[in-house]
Amino acid sequence: MEKFSKIFKDVHKKFEEIIGTSPHLSIIALTLLIIGLSLFIFNKLTLVQMQFLQVKKAPFVLSKPSYIPILEKKYFPEISAKAAYVMEDNTKMVLYSKREDLRFSPASTTKIMTALVGLDYYKLNDILTIQRSNVIPVVVGFSKGVGVTFENLLYGMFLPSGNDAAYAVGDNYPGGIDGFAQAMNKKAKELHLT
Repeated sequence: MEKFSKIFKDVHKKFEEIIGTSPHLSIIALTLLIIGLSLFIFNKLTLVQMQFLQVKKAPFVLSKPSYIPILEKKYFPEISAKAAYVMEDNTKMVLYSKREDLRFSPASTTKIMTALVGLDYYKLNDILTIQRSNVIPVVVGFSKGVGVTFENLLYGMFLPSGNDAAYAVGDNYPGGIDGFAQAMNKKAKELHLT
């Protein structure tokens, strides 16, 4: 403390030489000096206290981290989609996200699964019969009883997002829509999507 007192007196003497004998300026300079010394002392005391802190071990077992590559340069791809979300499967770490809080209907995802299951069963030139005419919304506009190739139904599902084309793929599957739904669930499990 004697050391700080000597520093304080020396600094005060220098302030008086620089500022002069104006009592207002001396008080301001003295106040700033006290604040500065207080912060210096507080910092030193905090550092001393931190030496005695102990780090406790986690109350649970930490699993081995999986390897996640870290890019040297940050890369943010230009994605035209309204939203995107990419997550690493083992750690559930989000690798990329764009407007992740936006909610969407799963219709297009369902059509992708419809196409995958359909491709496992049908050939592109197989003729499927349109069995429904009351599908809402009807995007392609197939008439009931018309025969359409599976390939054209795929185009109908994906280009205008036709629900009537997707129903035709499911209706013509063994077991109808129920059998097709079971095949979709099985495919989802095969692809580790459940």
